[in-house]
Amino acid sequence: MVCKRNRAFKPGTVANHPRITLKQAAQKTGVAPATVRHVMQSELIPYGQVVLPSGRKVRSIHKSNLAQIKALTNGCMTIGDSAKLLALPERRVRELISSGIITPLISRVHDKAAAWLIPRQQVQGLFFTGRESGNVSSVITVRRLLKYWHLRDGEFMALVQALSESRLVPVALQSTPVSLGNVTLDEQEARKWLEEVRFQAGSSMSVDEAAKRLCLKQQVVYDLVRLGLLVTIEDKLPGRRVMRASLEDFQATYISLAEFSRSLQRAPRWVLKKLHVPPISGPLIDGSRQYFFRRSEVCAENLSAIVK
Repeated sequence: MVCKRNRAFKPGTVANHPRITLKQAAQKTGVAPATVRHVMQSELIPYGQVVLPSGRKVRSIHKSNLAQIKALTNGCMTIGDSAKLLALPERRVRELISSGIITPLISRVHDKAAAWLIPRQQVQGLFFTGRESGNVSSVITVRRLLKYWHLRDGEFMALVQALSESRLVPVALQSTPVSLGNVTLDEQEARKWLEEVRFQAGSSMSVDEAAKRLCLKQQVVYDLVRLGLLVTIEDKLPGRRVMRASLEDFQATYISLAEFSRSLQRAPRWVLKKLHVPPISGPLIDGSRQYFFRRSEVCAENLSAIVK
């Protein structure tokens, strides 16, 4: 690079030299010098470097790369600006970056920069359009959901993915796309989605949630827990909790009189009268609300005998 110390050159030669300093590039592009330095360090633009005898490193940029610097940094945002545009806390934007949903141009983690530099197009990719729906009783925004529903690790990313894949569709309170934090969801649909995500992940569930999955009344399931037929645990969450494995084990081991009767297309009283297999639980046995049998005891031979 030719600088002012090269006094043997004419001033015009120095002024017309195609390579300029980092500081000059920042002035010509209107970008902070630190941003230009990190763009160079990230190898987003080519640059030259000379190590002086003193150990100092001198970097230079070709004038033809100035337009590229402008194009790269045009519309880029800090993490704070991105959070405001998405209507989310900054820590949620960092989660989006960590998961790869947002790829910053300059990262404080990889480039050791003083600030994040995020392309606006990537932030705007997290704007969503909803559908018309007139049968929604209650709605909730993603921002409020994140604040009050206490999502567990990975569930925020699952939520974003569900929105991107249209497995969760926003309620169209506005005709234009809205930012992720302001997306409005059908609260009932969102709760069902979250319950399914936790069930598939093997997370514990409340007794009430277990009752919904078993298609039984809450009091019936509480009786099953009291009798030890449905195994529960205690974890960090309040109350007794049911694991997915316990729920599946119960379904594989026991069957209610109501379910068994439906499979035979007969009335429960008629089936109870005809069955020769004793129930393990029921109103006349332990005071519980429903009769339950062991599936292994209610076998195919008994079915044929009952039908006849």
